Amino acid sequence: MIQGAAYDKYSEQNRRGTSIVMTELYNVDTTGNFYELPILGQNQDLRAMNRSEILRLRPYNSGLSAPFENAVDAVSHLGAAQAQDFPAAQWGLGLRIKNLIGKDIERAFNDGKILRIHVMRPTWHFVLPEDIHWMLELTAPRVKRLLKNYNRKLGLDDALFARTNALIIHALEGHNYLTRQELKA
Repeated sequence: MIQGAAYDKYSEQNRRGTSIVMTELYNVDTTGNFYELPILGQNQDLRAMNRSEILRLRPYNSGLSAPFENAVDAVSHLGAAQAQDFPAAQWGLGLRIKNLIGKDIERAFNDGKILRIHVMRPTWHFVLPEDIHWMLELTAPRVKRLLKNYNRKLGLDDALFARTNALIIHALEGHNYLTRQELKA
């Protein structure tokens, strides 16, 4: 198992090559065993959790039994929330927010407090603006590899991306907010 992990919410591989998914408080291996994270810097053994602890903590840690104050708090705690289908993503995030009123999530999105972007794979996720740079740095090489064949089939190359990115940057200068349709015009 990983001891003294310095970060959370990522897949790691232990010495045996077994994938381990880390959350804020616990590691879980591919067989479903949960292990409490030790305090950083200490060489203590990880304690296996029993089923009742897992069942109690899962809804709490995901915000289902102890909702967050708002969309920003929810996305911040989760790190990223899948948002492929926008209405379903709003519903899923809304389940994790206290006293949600109508369009609160959409307002947070429209105000730029949460972003919806292809950060983990070619699937939409909600993330915070302050997290987008390090997340893209971490995940972009893999996403680009996944999309390489599709881009080639569509005739999308580095030169085209450079030209279109320059046009988009120019159109958005001065914090202009444009829809996809407005960018196409």
